[in-house]
Amino acid sequence: MTSLQGTWQFIAARLLQARESAAHTPADDWESFFHVLSWVVLRFTKHGLDSARLTHELRTTYDDWYMDHGKVYGGGNKEKSIKSRFISTNAQVPPGPLLDLLKDLVDVCAVRYEDPPTREGQERYELYLQAVARDPSLVALIVDHPIKHYHDRKEKLKASWILGRFREAANSEAWDLGVEGQHFENPLNRVDEVVITTKRPSEFEPDMPRQSKRFKPMLDGGDTAMAEDMPNEDTADVEEEDDEPVVEDEDTDDEHEFDDYLVSAKRDEAETDWEGDEGKSVKECPTDSGSTPE
Repeated sequence: MTSLQGTWQFIAARLLQARESAAHTPADDWESFFHVLSWVVLRFTKHGLDSARLTHELRTTYDDWYMDHGKVYGGGNKEKSIKSRFISTNAQVPPGPLLDLLKDLVDVCAVRYEDPPTREGQERYELYLQAVARDPSLVALIVDHPIKHYHDRKEKLKASWILGRFREAANSEAWDLGVEGQHFENPLNRVDEVVITTKRPSEFEPDMPRQSKRFKPMLDGGDTAMAEDMPNEDTADVEEEDDEPVVEDEDTDDEHEFDDYLVSAKRDEAETDWEGDEGKSVKECPTDSGSTPE
């Protein structure tokens, strides 16, 4: 079986669909970058999708999953979205450097899921290449050839091209962010007061919305509450036979305080680990006297 590493919504489609063991390749990581970018664009930039359509697309494309013989699969709708170039066409992203980047990236990612040239087609294409080598004026025979386009995109599916393309887009002077573009978030529809699309880990929890910590959907699709965790509606707020009231869990507040402590500790650790451009710690170390700067 394939071991899935990362966030479910952003894992490469082919890995989510793999029935047998599939090695994780660099190309899978580049496709994941594309999914992250597409998801962020849909959530936090202006486009032509209303709230209902946006919620539907995020849910069906990135949260897509199903069970088969005890294993979770998905990615089918991701593949369809890539091959149809949804993000660069139907999403109606405004013209500009971002749309140009999306067009190039989805075109390159799509080559992973398209059929390779047939043997006969490849042989004819190679004859064209030989003819062009003898007479460069015949280059028109191959400049727009679909097999050339296929091989060119295969060649681009590597770090050097993709990082260069990101850098080119980031350095473009055609960006028009504006004040409104600084803080923009597209609203999502809610079902039973729970946002449909939420970020989740890959292994092994597809996005079955958690309505509370006491609610855990079963992997077979049913909804089962943990008996020891769920309060009994018949006995809630009712005194026991010995007239002593039912006592709520007193550890709840302590657990929250402990969670806050862990978050704070992790943040302090991260601030200490990161280094500035000149190799100095962003957060100053304690002085020689043992005192810690405030």
